[in-house]
Amino acid sequence: MRAVEQQPYLEAVDAALADRGYRRTKRSQEWSRRDGSDRLWLHLNFGRALLQLTVGVEYRDVQEAWESLPGGVFSTSESPQEGLSSSDSAERVAEFVRDVAVARLVELRDRNWVIDRLLGSDVRSWPTISFSHRIRLLPILLVDRCRRLEALEFCRSIGTDDLLRDQIRPPFNEFRDALEASLAN
Repeated sequence: MRAVEQQPYLEAVDAALADRGYRRTKRSQEWSRRDGSDRLWLHLNFGRALLQLTVGVEYRDVQEAWESLPGGVFSTSESPQEGLSSSDSAERVAEFVRDVAVARLVELRDRNWVIDRLLGSDVRSWPTISFSHRIRLLPILLVDRCRRLEALEFCRSIGTDDLLRDQIRPPFNEFRDALEASLAN
């Protein structure tokens, strides 16, 4: 979709989110706002046939405490039945963003809801970009919720086969050691 065709959609979403405190910079397709220590964001990606909406929450306190690790979660509309198409009107897109996407952000802000998803075995329900992010963020959130023993048990449950799937730095063993050291204090 060309930029001139995108403009009515962007303006409609601007109007739908303005009263909720979300702002978009002029040339961006992303809206964001601060809510406590969290940053909530929505990004609308224009394809030829589909409009893909991704929403996310950056847990700023987690990012500050664990600078090199993921500190946020996200969710993307995955199918035309769940999401939007380029044939939808700008008003329909704005309504979807206001009603569905903002509700999804409420879920993602709820750290207990996120923990429940990350504890599950269904990869599609994890609101993280990868397995590597999941195995780091989950114990951090468990500790944040005073579930320290559960966080340590989860870290210790990560086996050799799991470590072969780990693809980010620092290596998980270093992360686990740092987490355990922080809990010993």
